[in-house]
Amino acid sequence: GEGEVEQPPEYAEAPVRLLSCDGCGRSFNEKALARHSKICAKVFQEKRRPMDISEQRVGGTEAAKHYRGSGAEVKPSPIKQAAMEWQQAGARAHTGGASRPQQQRPPPPHQQQEQQRKPRAYSASQYEDEDRGR
Repeated sequence: GEGEVEQPPEYAEAPVRLLSCDGCGRSFNEKALARHSKICAKVFQEKRRPMDISEQRVGGTEAAKHYRGSGAEVKPSPIKQAAMEWQQAGARAHTGGASRPQQQRPPPPHQQQEQQRKPRAYSASQYEDEDRGR
């Protein structure tokens, strides 16, 4: 037809068969899948333990003797937990339930323009300073 160009045989499109990776579900041709599956299994599928930067920070210092490591997460005793919840409830009641204090918002643009147009009020001492040549 009009506007169609015949491709040379070396560039003719062969049907591409894509296979999905069992680990991540992405699709690859056969050759790429063989290479990807090894990398995917090694990098993405192995469980890694979480990095504890405090081990490196403390290492080689006097504090290393006293450092126990993070280990499992330490939960406070039920009594301490109840005390913390009571304290937080009191703080919420004091702030009126707000999680953080309200910030002062700037005035709307029309009020800002009005403030800029108003002449500044001078005090008597400022007039005296101008008269003296300051």
